[in-house]
Amino acid sequence: MASLKVESPADIYIPDVPRLLFSSPCFERRGEPGVAAFDLSYHKNTAAQGWASMRQRQAWHPLHLMADNIAIPSTVLDFPTPEEFHRELEQGYDAVCITFGAVSTGMLAKMIRHIRRTSPHIPIVVGGYGTDLLDKSDDPLVREIRESVDEICRGEGVSFLKDFVARRFGISHDSPFRQDLPLQEFGFGGLPWAISKGLVLVSALGCKNQCQFCSTSHHFQGRKTSLSSPISLCETLVGQLASHPKSADVLVYDEDFLADRDAAMELARLFGAQPTLGARNVRLTVFASIRSLQQYTIDELSALRIGMVFIGIESLTGLASVDGCARAKRGLEDPAALFQRLHAAGIHTMASVIGGWDGQSPDELEWEAKRFTALNPTLYQVMPLTALPGTPLWDKHKEDGRFDSDNSWRHPEIWGHRLQSWIDSTNRMLVEEGGPWFFRMAANHLEAVQSKLPVRLRSDNEKRLSALEPLALASGFFFRGSGFRNRWKRFTKRRFRSYPIQSLVRMAFGVLLCAGLWLSHQVVGRIRAMVGATDVPRSVRTPYPGTRAAT
Repeated sequence: MASLKVESPADIYIPDVPRLLFSSPCFERRGEPGVAAFDLSYHKNTAAQGWASMRQRQAWHPLHLMADNIAIPSTVLDFPTPEEFHRELEQGYDAVCITFGAVSTGMLAKMIRHIRRTSPHIPIVVGGYGTDLLDKSDDPLVREIRESVDEICRGEGVSFLKDFVARRFGISHDSPFRQDLPLQEFGFGGLPWAISKGLVLVSALGCKNQCQFCSTSHHFQGRKTSLSSPISLCETLVGQLASHPKSADVLVYDEDFLADRDAAMELARLFGAQPTLGARNVRLTVFASIRSLQQYTIDELSALRIGMVFIGIESLTGLASVDGCARAKRGLEDPAALFQRLHAAGIHTMASVIGGWDGQSPDELEWEAKRFTALNPTLYQVMPLTALPGTPLWDKHKEDGRFDSDNSWRHPEIWGHRLQSWIDSTNRMLVEEGGPWFFRMAANHLEAVQSKLPVRLRSDNEKRLSALEPLALASGFFFRGSGFRNRWKRFTKRRFRSYPIQSLVRMAFGVLLCAGLWLSHQVVGRIRAMVGATDVPRSVRTPYPGTRAAT
């Protein structure tokens, strides 16, 4: 679905002022497979939950960061169709910047061919993790791209684009780094609208852990580049909360947000001086390793307003370490104890496990699935080991002859087909053990409410529990699994013991709501199948006026 054209100063043509076009890869809206990487909640984090699966829609945030921090007007296209991209190009731009991943290489080549055919003199800049492929492969299509573009942005993009604008157009500026990123949207799979929206902040790029399969770490050569100091991150958050009064959930991009304890505690001190954060019950979703998490008490994590932590478990058997996942990343704390500690404080977990390590037997895969399920993560990702260009794992598999000419970059998940049954069964086990996401969250909040946490934290958790409780109380009528049923019975008894009438009313309302969501999921699914709709997010066009500090 095309977005409505927005009139703004960036849409007004100003003679002699250059303009840039930023675009994600183009996507068709029909006849194209779903794009799992751009809807994480549905395809990964809440897999096998059927009508309860969440949808998550995000913009290509790096494009918006660059557009918002350069001196000249620009336009950002998120998920355009080829036709939308062609029409936008006709508006007259002085350079085109496209970000891509390895799987988008074919579409990138088509976009470049169109630009060269219709606007042969416009400079083309490409960036993103896909650029690692340009250095690693001599595939004819990859070689065509490498020889057709004018510049390649490797690594951090804002500084690169500032330099590009200064070199190409003689326009420079020294404005401080700013970010006002599009909100991420969440909703149920059967509903066409979002049920909540969250803020997005970028704290740092890159990672020092250098796991052998990780594009992020190796794309930035094992370095971590901070984009925001604690004070600037705090000020940006407060400003964004003022601009978006209905949002209280914040996703912070930083591959190991808690690695630097001194910086984190300074941020906690700054947060403590901001009454807005407490009044809004603000909660951050962050990425952190076990090694980093073990540095903090629950009180310290709460002072940082941590509401959810993404933890890369990868393997509980130690095979990840053998295959190059940094041992130091794991730390000393037992994962089961850590998850229990976090959940008891109302802090949710999002965890990942990977199958397909060298030498991993079917018995080891089954044992891995059982141990991971026992952690009962709030959200989860079960994935095949993926060798992506730019990583040592990809280099090793290429040297070992595991790739052929057809899948060396188009299909890096060389274990995906063989492991699909394991992935599906593990996802089912997770739901049978812990139920749907809203029950998992409600159970965590209830533990916090009935704990010895400070009054403020118990109050914050009570508010979030109230919002989820109707669905959580009703979930036992719609989901099965002995582990989940036992958890649901304990949850229900505790709530009815404390609030019998209120809980009964909420349960009845929740049953009606769940039934409506199930029906919507069925109807929308059939309609989408009839019209050939795909899972590609809607296209959005966002103009930017350029900074005012140009010289």
